[in-house]
Amino acid sequence: MYYLKLIQKFWNFNQKAKLDANVITVYFYLLNFANDCGSYTVSISDRNFSKTLGLSRNTIMAARKKLQSLGIIHYNKDTVGVATYRILLDYNAVASKPETIHLDTLLLDLVVPQDEESIASSPPSLTSLVPESEQKEPEQHELNDEDTAEPTVKATEQPSLDTFLQYAQTLEGYEPPLDQKITEKYSSWEKNDWKSVSGRPITDWKSSLKNLMPFMKNTADTDLSLTSISRINRPK
Repeated sequence: MYYLKLIQKFWNFNQKAKLDANVITVYFYLLNFANDCGSYTVSISDRNFSKTLGLSRNTIMAARKKLQSLGIIHYNKDTVGVATYRILLDYNAVASKPETIHLDTLLLDLVVPQDEESIASSPPSLTSLVPESEQKEPEQHELNDEDTAEPTVKATEQPSLDTFLQYAQTLEGYEPPLDQKITEKYSSWEKNDWKSVSGRPITDWKSSLKNLMPFMKNTADTDLSLTSISRINRPK
């Protein structure tokens, strides 16, 4: 078998033909396969061809169609998906103007894998089932309502002062001297319609009070330390 001569001949041919990389890959694979078998005629299924080269079946079919149109190989395919290829020796080594292969011609040889659904089989949308004359645009006021709608914040029930103080007494760090500051915090929240200083609704007053307790305790300790400092008289 003229294995090396066919490689050199194809290489020289491609210097002018400038074939696609997939076409070159398919030809060299067939040539190597034929050399291993010791015959210019070999058979292989499209599935195994695709698996070996890592190319899609459609890519392989388009490549072999191109090679046959150039007279480099000849192939035929049986009904069970096995193709028989014959390596041709006497093709024209001088590349002529590349032949234009129309898309509709290639599509005749393309297949859709059985494990993939056709796009045409996808269910129609609900809109497509309604006649165009009966479809209507959303009214302007409906769009405006959606645009201007604001999420509502569900707040916990507002406690009384006694409930507020009773809960504060259960928190870690509570001390009786803090009652005044706790009462002042309750009054400020109630006056501000149960909103924080930044204007955000207080949706969980228990959690907010629990987080503020360490700060109120530190403030109370600071106030106590300032008042406990005695007046120091200047020496005469």
